[in-house]
Amino acid sequence: MAQVRALVVDDEAVILSLVKMILEKHGYKVATARNGKKALELCLSGRRSFDFVVTDITMPVMDGRELARQLAAHQITIPVLFMSGYGSQEEEKILRKPFSPMTLMSAVETLLSESGAKSAR
Repeated sequence: MAQVRALVVDDEAVILSLVKMILEKHGYKVATARNGKKALELCLSGRRSFDFVVTDITMPVMDGRELARQLAAHQITIPVLFMSGYGSQEEEKILRKPFSPMTLMSAVETLLSESGAKSAR
């Protein structure tokens, strides 16, 4: 079975590294981008395809919600998990920062199962 590929997008280097490390520890192949524009370029380049995206909502250049809109506009159908340190706890489908590795993995597994995408497990 091919390795499941994730794209992690965050302007904070510490968060980017942490999420990458956690996902790789659980068997995912991970690419990273520091903003939505770079992430979109990776997705559009055709050199890599991703099974899911984990993205911060608030970033300079292009935020996570705009990234998701641009992916859809380019007919790239990919599950997106949003992360944020802002907003209400009741807002669904958003992974609240700070989070534990177990919370991240639970959110990723839920995202993949709901979208019918393959998992690393």
